[in-house]
Amino acid sequence: MTTLIAAGYDKADLLSLVVTYRNQPAEKRLRSAAANAATVVQDLPLVNGLAVRAGGEQRAAFWRELSALTRSAQVPQVWLDWLNKPLLVDSIKQVGAPAAWDRGHTWASPCSVDSPEHQPNVFSDTR
Repeated sequence: MTTLIAAGYDKADLLSLVVTYRNQPAEKRLRSAAANAATVVQDLPLVNGLAVRAGGEQRAAFWRELSALTRSAQVPQVWLDWLNKPLLVDSIKQVGAPAAWDRGHTWASPCSVDSPEHQPNVFSDTR
């Protein structure tokens, strides 16, 4: 709960969820519930799911319908659409940025990846 409060969910106007469904009838019922009390932000067909956002008075109505769908096993999973604050500690190293910086490249310098001459990638470590 502390993490949710730290992320601002206690003051959030909108509740963002990722909701999965078992089959097409369950998807239709979920979409119907969302049409009345929320907004479908994105279809997630690879996981049989929807990204849904509900706010204010709509949030309570959508939650009641969603609860009924989960009790009937038509909606097997509901996730909070998490606010991700990535750290660059690992990704900077993964793309080879330190090696590029050591060679004098900056983010302002042209990157050879998009050049028609197909020069070596400035982020690959060639030492």
